[in-house]
Amino acid sequence: MGMREAMAGNRGRFCLLVLALVFFSVSARGQKAFSYGANELIENAFGWLAGPNNPDLIHVYKLSCPKCIGEIKEAFKGNPDGQGLIYFTTFQQNDRIIAQSLLASTLSHKNKSERTDTFGELLNLFANSPEHFLSNPEEWRSLALSFWNFDRYALEDPEPWADALNWMDRQNRTLALLNKMSYPTTIVLREQVSVPEVEKNSYRDQYLFATLALPWLKYPEKLPSRERMSGFLFPELPKITIQPVRQYGFLEWNNFAKTAVSGAYWQFFGGADVTMHPRLLEFLALFLELPTDRDRQTAFAEAMQIIAENTRQGRPRSILIALPRVQFDLSIPEERRARRMEEARQMMEQFHMYEELRG
Repeated sequence: MGMREAMAGNRGRFCLLVLALVFFSVSARGQKAFSYGANELIENAFGWLAGPNNPDLIHVYKLSCPKCIGEIKEAFKGNPDGQGLIYFTTFQQNDRIIAQSLLASTLSHKNKSERTDTFGELLNLFANSPEHFLSNPEEWRSLALSFWNFDRYALEDPEPWADALNWMDRQNRTLALLNKMSYPTTIVLREQVSVPEVEKNSYRDQYLFATLALPWLKYPEKLPSRERMSGFLFPELPKITIQPVRQYGFLEWNNFAKTAVSGAYWQFFGGADVTMHPRLLEFLALFLELPTDRDRQTAFAEAMQIIAENTRQGRPRSILIALPRVQFDLSIPEERRARRMEEARQMMEQFHMYEELRG
């Protein structure tokens, strides 16, 4: 073999080696492993009905699911401690209405004993008449509020209502990432609980994007369509991704405001250095302080409209540039600001986890 042929052969082997390394690198990124620690999952569970004999299992219930209600009723017939650690899945609007009133009334109390009594009593009452309360959510709200701790909170205080919504959404995001989409189900607690991979454009991929999108824009007062994809839990809504550093003009911001009112699966997309920017997290934290999905949706749409008006006569702006010019009517007491920003950070982190999982 001549020198020229030998050099060509070496170049060929080198190219194959480079291609193999690139393929391995891409594959490794696409298969990045994620997991939740047991303590992290327990912290996000409702533990008020958990006794010392059931620390290794989390029960996942959907309040509009007859089988779930059957399990809850059976547990109450025996030892109430048998309920164990609980997650609620509240992906659908009727489940959210019931769960939020139950949780807000529970969280209006300060100590664990009072919360245990309130949560257990309300869950038991609901489990014995689920169809009635699902059809009459205002009656359920009235019943739940009869357990309210007025010595600690006025009904209009947003804190317990916002805490309830944020807790529900933390559980929803975690359940979707863990692929717990049939109910009732359980999470078996190990040292680490793995998050399954995501195949692009699969049912799981679509489900995760819809679940991890900004929660308050997914529940418009009037759903635009009752049609569903096969087995899909969400209405058909537009999919919006905004890059925090991209410059958008008046027409785009105005359209964002209109879409926010009608409902959307909406997420801020890009590297962690911009989607986790303190300015953006503080912006999202403002909405996490509001007491209902409707309040959050309205305030968010108004913020988009303010940005749109600010760009009408000026040049396009990114959201990171536009935010300091938005005058909000919303405010967060200083002692709650850090907690809401942490909620916003977790929300964005879990979306980044999804992006990494799908490669």
